[in-house]
Amino acid sequence: IVSYSFPVFDIVNLVTLVIGLPVVSLALYVVYRQFKANHVASVYVINLLISDIIQFLGRPFIYLPSAEVIFLYTLLSGIVSSLGFMVCIAMERYLLIAHPHWYRSHFTLKLSVVSSLVVWLVSLAILPIIGFPLFFATLLLIPLPLLLFFFVGTWRGLSKTITLSSREKKRILATLLLVIANCALLFIPYIISNYQNPYDFVHWESLPFYFSPLLDPLLYIFIRKDIKGIMEEFPCCRKSPRNEEQIVSSIAVSENTRSG
Repeated sequence: IVSYSFPVFDIVNLVTLVIGLPVVSLALYVVYRQFKANHVASVYVINLLISDIIQFLGRPFIYLPSAEVIFLYTLLSGIVSSLGFMVCIAMERYLLIAHPHWYRSHFTLKLSVVSSLVVWLVSLAILPIIGFPLFFATLLLIPLPLLLFFFVGTWRGLSKTITLSSREKKRILATLLLVIANCALLFIPYIISNYQNPYDFVHWESLPFYFSPLLDPLLYIFIRKDIKGIMEEFPCCRKSPRNEEQIVSSIAVSENTRSG
């Protein structure tokens, strides 16, 4: 593994670290505080933000060459796990739109926690071989076909849906486009460069890696706004409020009292 020798990497790393770590930490705190059991997407967003923090913890490998391997592997594992949770977020959007009945009856909090655990276990299992540049570039390439599939499926599902407003549809698609843009624009240049020179992590094309965690808090903003609207618009996803049940029961009791 070769150390970064370009001063621009040190500058970009420091700036994004100073800005990104507080922003991601604040977003993680807000998501955790507002987490509810029926907001399954929040589970993936929480894990995504945790993976961003892991990436930040691996940033010192630039300044500490003696512990370069430990910090670099931490950074790479954080990148891989964040891609996994981006795929989970896109999958959740797809199931919510294309298969709302299945989503309502099967996609529980337990399932989201189990799938999140699988992502973490996979990122740990591949840790011994993640240090090979060519293998790492291949891992970055795998999520893109899945993200495109979920985007197309969600777009088709939205085109057939009449219960959602055009504003809600645009917000849902914007969420997936943000995920795809994060993966494509930030990682594809590195993937192409790595296949051309598969013996070193040091590429100018890897510079966008440092900006990846800065985009993830935006996902929470999109998801928080559209998840509630979708659940309210789809009749199969609605829950009868307990307040209404109490009102109905109180009216029934009062009528029985009067009749008596």
